[in-house]
Amino acid sequence: MRYFSVRFCQSACHSLSLAFGLVAGMGAWMIAPALGFSGDRPNLAAPIVINPMDGAIAPTPIEFQIAQQLNFNVDNVRPSRGRAGGFSRGNACFENATEASSPIALVPLDTSTDFARLRVETTVDAQPTFYVFLPEMDKSPEFGELLIFEQSEDNMEAIVHSQTLPLPQAVGAGSIPINIADDFALEMGITYRWTVEVLCSLEDRSSNVFAEGWVERVEPSDGLSAMLVQSEPELYPELYATAGHWYDALEALATLRQRNPNNPTLQNDWAGLLSSVNLGDIANYPLLNPVFPIPEQPTSHNIDATPTVGG
Repeated sequence: MRYFSVRFCQSACHSLSLAFGLVAGMGAWMIAPALGFSGDRPNLAAPIVINPMDGAIAPTPIEFQIAQQLNFNVDNVRPSRGRAGGFSRGNACFENATEASSPIALVPLDTSTDFARLRVETTVDAQPTFYVFLPEMDKSPEFGELLIFEQSEDNMEAIVHSQTLPLPQAVGAGSIPINIADDFALEMGITYRWTVEVLCSLEDRSSNVFAEGWVERVEPSDGLSAMLVQSEPELYPELYATAGHWYDALEALATLRQRNPNNPTLQNDWAGLLSSVNLGDIANYPLLNPVFPIPEQPTSHNIDATPTVGG
């Protein structure tokens, strides 16, 4: 029996964890919390057990523990790729490019080998939001470009989606949410590679900088689906993180931070989540305004770069 912790955050943002078990096999029983709310306080006295075979419900005891920070447990059995988030192919955006001058995709890094690798992280969303950290640049970008590649079984790639991004002008360092256009959706069970290129030079594309990540869309488990239906949004980051869905955990927490920019518990959770996947160096930078796709490459941009969330 394996135990996972699920943190409950009240309106005052006190964090508690609910330990629950998952037993695999035919006729297995999955434990999920019954979240009845009385006022602002969650009622944890009546957990339920969901039988995935027939949906039967029965009471079961629960255990509690204090959760200091939100963490993401990297699944060591998931495949990884021989690349790392944040590549610099040139210095068009910087007068003096350094190793720290590259954009960084907010995805877990596999540091179990001599060189960092990117894992194929999962999402239950057909249109997940990608997050990229942009360092402060000496030259304002002309625009950005999101490319999504489909990965075949023989490791061949094909571009299945591209969109132009109106990156902010003269922005300080921070993490930018990048939304996928409405006319594209990830298919179930397919491995995709996504890249975000920051174009500071239109003459020499090889001198620009870019970041990348890997994603696969999967079905949520019955247990996760049941808990999401019964839970408040404050619980979503921990539920997704416990289930191993990185993109959904990150997006759920970022949404809470955008709604509550001065909440210290959410800031602490953000730092904990990024630090748990070897991204602690950029955890305290602000979240910037989301970037939405535009239909055609623009000639100029005047984007408000004011951060929506404090660091």
